[in-house]
Amino acid sequence: MLQLSETAAQVLRNIKDEMQEHQPGSVPRLVRTGDAEFKLALDVPTQQDHALHSADETVLVLDQETSEVLTNVTLDFQETPQGQAFVFTQREA
Repeated sequence: MLQLSETAAQVLRNIKDEMQEHQPGSVPRLVRTGDAEFKLALDVPTQQDHALHSADETVLVLDQETSEVLTNVTLDFQETPQGQAFVFTQREA
C-alpha cells in the first residue's frame, strides 16, 4: 500500500483544509491517468476507497486498482528541478 512521508501528509492536509470551504467533505484523491501517470483531484471518499491518514485525519484516498499499483511506494513532497512537487519513491519489498 502507498505510504505518505510526513511532508507529503502535511501538504495534503493543507490542500484539504483550503478546499473545505468550497467543497465540504472532499479530500484529495490520487487518480491514475496512465501507466505511470497520476494526478490529484478533489472528491468525496467512498467506502470502497483506501484512505491514508495523518493525525487521525483522512488526507488522501485512492481506489483499489491504484492502491495495488502503488504497493511498496512512498509519496513525498520535495524540491525538484521543476519546483516543488509530489514524488514517488520505491520502498524495499
